[in-house]
Amino acid sequence: MQRDECVGVAIRLTDGRWKRGLRHISTTTEINQYVELWGLVREVQLIDQPDQITWRFSACGTYSSSSAYLAQFVGTFANNDWIQLWKSKVENKCKLFFWLIM
Repeated sequence: MQRDECVGVAIRLTDGRWKRGLRHISTTTEINQYVELWGLVREVQLIDQPDQITWRFSACGTYSSSSAYLAQFVGTFANNDWIQLWKSKVENKCKLFFWLIM
């Protein structure tokens, strides 16, 4: 591994080394994207602490397959009207239409 690859993000941001690839910018769209990115990067506040990886879908912050399974349903709600819909005495095309709405 070269010395340049071992340099941390904080050092690259403060000394401007991350801007080396800018010489490849050739369109106004890319320039506009750079200006927008630079505005966002300037707002970043880095602290001198090791990174911590946490899983936000469990109370203790650790990953488990059950918490990943339950994370699939975050933002959804249980709807028991399905049973009534399929038992209703209407044409199937109406059932399908209402099913799509629900």
